[in-house]
Amino acid sequence: MEKKPYVGVTGFIHRKDEELESEHVVRWWEHLPKKGRVLSLGILVASQTLARRQNWPRRYPHIEDVEKILIDHPDVINIIHYFSAIPDSLYSQLGYMAGKFDDRIQGFQINHPWPAILELERFREVYDGKYRLIMTLGRDELGQLNFDPSKLCLKLYDYLDLIDDVLIDFSQSEGKVIRPEETMLFLHALDKMQDKISLGVAGGFCPETIHLLKLIRDKFPNISSDAESQLRTTEDYLHLDRTCSYLSLHQEIIK
Repeated sequence: MEKKPYVGVTGFIHRKDEELESEHVVRWWEHLPKKGRVLSLGILVASQTLARRQNWPRRYPHIEDVEKILIDHPDVINIIHYFSAIPDSLYSQLGYMAGKFDDRIQGFQINHPWPAILELERFREVYDGKYRLIMTLGRDELGQLNFDPSKLCLKLYDYLDLIDDVLIDFSQSEGKVIRPEETMLFLHALDKMQDKISLGVAGGFCPETIHLLKLIRDKFPNISSDAESQLRTTEDYLHLDRTCSYLSLHQEIIK
């Protein structure tokens, strides 16, 4: 599977009797210059979702609605952003979703700290690279390493054959705006691993903060990015106009 850099938008749901958010955004994306990028549609799922318990209903869809959100398009990847309250059985949870959605999804972003290596090894062995695996690194994960970039590199060596991307995200889905200098300390340390893993960033991206992403992209032209909390309405639904504006601006800053 070719793993192009992506521009991600996360938090799609299915609203009855409303225009499908993912279709609206993909229609806009179709008319933008791709510049070697794919659009990542991020669908938030948690272990509570799999148990049919509602979790943050304006960002996490019902498990039965996930398939309605997925878009089959050559310039789009559908990524399940997954948080598990029972990480010791991560393999079986990812396997359940792989069986349920099959080729309609292209990968998983794992949103809990330092997933167990054995669980990822089992998943890789069974699915043999079929799905793109993205691991998030936020304040909790990096705090365990005293925010030391060299310790992060050592820790990641154990994951190099198990994941495809690392996403540096200090915002923790709270929309906190990225601090490029702080983030780039870790990106520079990880840059030597880019033959094994791809890099991404998140942190309050929206039309008003696109200049901060440009500062990073000027140094790391192949970096991926993801946006969520600053693209919401006051009612916490995905703001379609802001999202489309953000995507247009995002593609403008790519050289």
